[in-house]
Amino acid sequence: MGHKNWCVVEKSKHVGGQGISVRDKEGFVWDLGGHVIFSHFQYFTKLVELVMPKTEWIRHRREAWIWMRDRFIPYPIQFNLWRLPKPDLW
Repeated sequence: MGHKNWCVVEKSKHVGGQGISVRDKEGFVWDLGGHVIFSHFQYFTKLVELVMPKTEWIRHRREAWIWMRDRFIPYPIQFNLWRLPKPDLW
């Protein structure tokens, strides 16, 4: 990485850009922007670790499903097309 002279500029009064959570007057928490960081690149992961130690990370397993053709198909759908009914496959 090797860069030591850099500056982060924030437009808002709060840190985080659009990757923040805000609480409304009723107490509900709204998540804005991208809270999820997902990468297969070790270089990127090391950069994230520089600005936020692993002890502050919250890890979770993502599980999302799409209701289609009278069944649930796991997300991402393009990797699970084989779960569609046989007549819908080429």
